[in-house]
This record gives sequence, C-alpha cells and structure tokens, in this order.
Amino acid sequence: MVKSPHEARHHLFRDSEQVLVGVLALLRPSAPDGCVQLIRQLPNDITEAEVVERRVDTVLEIEISGVRCIAAIESQSCHDDDKLFSWPAYIAQLRDRHQCPAFVLVITPDLKTAREARKPIVNEIPGLGIVQTTQLLALGPDNVPAVTTVDAALANVAGATVSFVVNSRTKEAAAILEALVQALDRVDPDEARGLVKIIRVVLPDTTTEAENTWRKHMASGQHLYMTDIIEAEARGEAKGKTEGRAEGQAKGRAEGRAEAILKVLDKRHVSLSKQGRERITTCTDEQHLDTWLDRALTVTSEDELFV
Repeated sequence: MVKSPHEARHHLFRDSEQVLVGVLALLRPSAPDGCVQLIRQLPNDITEAEVVERRVDTVLEIEISGVRCIAAIESQSCHDDDKLFSWPAYIAQLRDRHQCPAFVLVITPDLKTAREARKPIVNEIPGLGIVQTTQLLALGPDNVPAVTTVDAALANVAGATVSFVVNSRTKEAAAILEALVQALDRVDPDEARGLVKIIRVVLPDTTTEAENTWRKHMASGQHLYMTDIIEAEARGEAKGKTEGRAEGQAKGRAEGRAEAILKVLDKRHVSLSKQGRERITTCTDEQHLDTWLDRALTVTSEDELFV
C-alpha cells in the first residue's frame, strides 16, 4: 500500500505503461505513438556486495523506439548531495547487470531539486585527463506542464496525474486537480481508482486550495470512483482484506467506520474534544460505530453524537 507522497511519486510508474507514455507526451508532444512500452517491473535491490546496500525506489525494464532500457525511478522531496554519488552507481550497476542502456529518472515537486538533478554529474581525475559525466532525466514543475483543462486531462489522464503529482506545491495544483477529477469520471473505473489512490496520498503535500478542491468533490457524491473509496473506508474492507483474518477484518471495519465518522464531522464543522475523538477511534463495537455514523450526518454537537 502506498503510504506517503514519496512512495506515490514513484509508484505511479509501476504496472502501467500509460504513465510512461503520458510523461513522454507531456515532454515530447511530437513523439510517435507506441514508442514507449513497459516490459516489466524489476527488483529494486541492486546490491552487488554485502558491504554496500543500494536500493532504487522503482526499477523498470522498458522499450524506447525498439531499444530495451532500464529505468531507475527516484522520488525526491528535496535536494540530497549524497544522491550525486549514488545515482551514477545505479546506472553503472543496472547497465552491467542487464547488459543494456540504463538511466535515472528523478521525479520531484521541488523546483530546485529538479534543476540540480539535471546538472551533469562530473567525475574528474585531476591531471590525468579523465572526465566522466552522468546525465539524468528529471521531472519537475519547470518541465512538466500544468494540465488545467478537462479536455487535456482526458486526452492524457496518466500524464495529467503526473502533472498534479509534480506540480502539487504550485499555484496551479488546484486547477490541475479540478480538471483531473472531472476527467476521471470518463475513463475506465478501475484505472480511475488506481490513479485516485496516488492522488489521495499526495494531498498532504499540496496546497490548501487543492485540498479544498478535493474535499468539495468528495462531499458532492457525484463521482463514482470517490463513492467507492468512501464506502470501502467506512466498512474497513481494504484493511480487512489485507489482514486476511477475521480479527483483522473486524478491526479494519471498525477503523474504517471511525475514520468515516471523523471525516463527516470535520466536513460539517462539528468539533470534538480529545476524549470524544479517542472514544470513536478506540471503539471496536461496530453497532455503536454505525449508530454514531448515522448521527454524524445530522448532529450539531458532541453531546448529541453520544447521547
């Protein structure tokens, strides 16, 4: 399960060649259809010796214009000088292991990080005339355009999702999300749900305006893929299935109901004391939780909720 914005940024590229195609369409609109294909996801552990452990966020085997390549996807929230030493090592190790070209793709919502990642990484030996240069591909707010119209988002929904993830901290974030939410209504429901999972995890790393846009659409009840998510959370189905045991399912359902109650009260601006919040989150009685969930839709105070 994707749990953080860092994971969301690189998990986007797993299992879907449409994201790779979408990114290429944003960066190179003139690129011919079908020139990028996802072959498979590879293990992200590229350790060669026990004394040095190296793990890439996501490693993909892809094909670009008929040429097999290895892409190492790295998610960065901010600049890290240590990466200037590890990224060239990733390329060398992946190129050696798979006997084909390899490259690092950095995805970041931070403008400075994107610009720094694009600078050539130079390894020069003084006096010997040896200079090795490593070049990366970096997706950042300065080269991934803001997709702010429904038509543009619908034409490239995977690219629009990347656009939101990368531009999540910019003033365009809310407009991108507005267009994307509406476009997702018109695509395959399973594809929409998969992309929404990524969007939701990125929300804590976006602007207040974008968060308000999301809340507005969640509250509207007009989007089928959002309704499914809310119902799944309320019943605790997602966690129950993951636990795979009756106890885990019951706990998951209780936690899902508790989260749903708190969300409803928060959207209706009904305040809770610390004790009241704890009473909801620690309750394991599904009947009580169902009662509170029903009351949360109409009550105006904590006293009315627990009457």
